[in-house]
Amino acid sequence: MTVEYQQSLPTILQMVADLCALDVEQIRPEGELLAYGLDSVLALDLIVAIEHRWQIDLPEHDPALRKVVTVRDLARLVDTRRVQS
Repeated sequence: MTVEYQQSLPTILQMVADLCALDVEQIRPEGELLAYGLDSVLALDLIVAIEHRWQIDLPEHDPALRKVVTVRDLARLVDTRRVQS
């Protein structure tokens, strides 16, 4: 089974924009989350929102989550977890 990594991307782009008080047009898939002002508190808010939206678990100690740097990385992780659940 192949995973379509674009399924969650538009929603995650909007979530990041909302949390960072930016226009969604300012958020790029290859943009680093930290560059948009996503600090540890906002990152936790984002993870909780993602978990609720897609009913998946993304524990903070998860090695895959720790490798997320860009918005696209996060979308890939979310889409992979959605397929696995």
